[in-house]
Amino acid sequence: MRDGRWGQRGSCGAWVLLALLAGTANAVNIETVPVGNPGNAADMRYNLDRRPEGYGRVDYDYRIGKYEVTAGPSSATRTGSGR
Repeated sequence: MRDGRWGQRGSCGAWVLLALLAGTANAVNIETVPVGNPGNAADMRYNLDRRPEGYGRVDYDYRIGKYEVTAGPSSATRTGSGR
């Protein structure tokens, strides 16, 4: 039979780890723009696999990043080199 204390210790350790990781996280603010025309018709021109729903149809409002993000600027920011 297992002792219930092991689960409590494991849970406590997970919370401590989470608190340490949260303290080192940096906020990233990504500018977004709205994507309009919800309910637009699907594009059936490239529907080579004959999907009945087609491609590109969006039934809801959503936002997408305004600028392209690549690994180069991201890793320069993380390392602090700025190059």
